[in-house]
Amino acid sequence: MRPTQLLVAILCLMTVMVTADQQGGKGDWIELLEGVKMKLTASATEKNKGKPGEQVSQDYYDSVTVWYEARTQDGTLVGRSYGGKDETIMIGLMVPSWRMMIHSLQVGDEIELFSPASLAGKRQDVTFTLHIKGVHKATLVDKLMHHHILCTAVVGLFVYFILQAIVFKESPKDYKPLPASKNPSNPIVVLEVSISKKKSEAIELELFRDMVPKTAENFLSLCEGHKVGCYKNTLFHRVIPGFMIQGGDIGNGGASIYGLKFNDEWTNGAYRHTEPFLLSMANHGPNTNGSQFFITTEPTRWLDGKHVVFGRVISGQTVVKSIEATGTASGKPRAPSIITKCYVKQK
Repeated sequence: MRPTQLLVAILCLMTVMVTADQQGGKGDWIELLEGVKMKLTASATEKNKGKPGEQVSQDYYDSVTVWYEARTQDGTLVGRSYGGKDETIMIGLMVPSWRMMIHSLQVGDEIELFSPASLAGKRQDVTFTLHIKGVHKATLVDKLMHHHILCTAVVGLFVYFILQAIVFKESPKDYKPLPASKNPSNPIVVLEVSISKKKSEAIELELFRDMVPKTAENFLSLCEGHKVGCYKNTLFHRVIPGFMIQGGDIGNGGASIYGLKFNDEWTNGAYRHTEPFLLSMANHGPNTNGSQFFITTEPTRWLDGKHVVFGRVISGQTVVKSIEATGTASGKPRAPSIITKCYVKQK
């Protein structure tokens, strides 16, 4: 148990010892638990020549200034208030056990708590020292500012979700199951890949043109060759085992055939990343699709609604796994995997 956790637990039991008069006088040790003792080392009443100190408030918005530290028997510091200085905390933000204890004390009270090593979780016994330094009544401005911060946070979240839903259109509302079989009307694209400078092997991809025609056309055009670039002679430059292989960096900022970037295509719904060997668009946020793509090697459901699935591997899964085997946790491949040829398969 950490010293601060023990302190909180013990302080829950201290509401009965508000002043020295109630507990037998200043300097008397009072046993709270077996082996755990407390004493009032200085009282507000004594400091004020018989007059009680200001009671700590129970108001949610009021604050109390305290100083505390914990030391082992040999004097080693094992915990203290932030920066070793007085710390001011709003009553309402304290955990309930602190609130229950703190409002029974007065400004000027100083307390020591002794805990055996077994309870403090240390090799030596620990002594806690707590001083109540001041209370601060919240003004109307303080209360309004507190609510202002909460309101700002709520409004900020509301605006964020509105932007996501209306402007960014980040998440589709209509998810559809992946088709069980190949659609004969969808194009098939072939990527021939050389791994570690060995003979090229083919990966065949069905493009879901029936679901995402714009995204499929972008990939198909960059396979055939377009004025903005071509996938031929490009690398699978980011490979992470157990996740995916990523390629399609054609230079020039990774532009698409529609311009530098184009929007996520959710018009007809979307497919989820529920299985390996799915072809999906790489991006760096909503509506930032370009030329880069990735092929999953495991289900990646956390990408649903963030990346557009637009195809799948129908042949060459072993080639994908061979590329995956060159990857690292950082994504930097240990050997090059180069697309030596790319074309549309004739039906």
